[in-house]
Amino acid sequence: MAFYSDINLELNKDQSGDVKKDEDLDAVKNSIRNICETIQNQRAMLPTFAENGFNILFEPVNEEYANTIGDIIWDSIKEWDNRVELENINIHVDHINQLYQIEISFSVKNISLNLDPEIFSIIINRISRSA
Repeated sequence: MAFYSDINLELNKDQSGDVKKDEDLDAVKNSIRNICETIQNQRAMLPTFAENGFNILFEPVNEEYANTIGDIIWDSIKEWDNRVELENINIHVDHINQLYQIEISFSVKNISLNLDPEIFSIIINRISRSA
């Protein structure tokens, strides 16, 4: 029995033809992805959902803004997903490609069975956000 479940973000179907659901760690990673990729005011019924750092992506790509983005992501995950125990957020600044490579180290309350943290990676830039 799963502690947590969520709809599969790619809308893949299971064997019965229903939309597949992701469970436990995959469900929590979906949540982190949603928090990182959603822009505030993008969800009409929940306008304050997610992080409010989209405008920073139009500033110069540098370490100062990387730290700000890291703080925003940290605060947003803490606010919107109480299942996640954050350990660290590392941000690599890619000046050549004008993007940030982000690694979020975390564990999941109630289901983390090993001692090593889980890693979620995402790349964000001005044009798109993708994991």
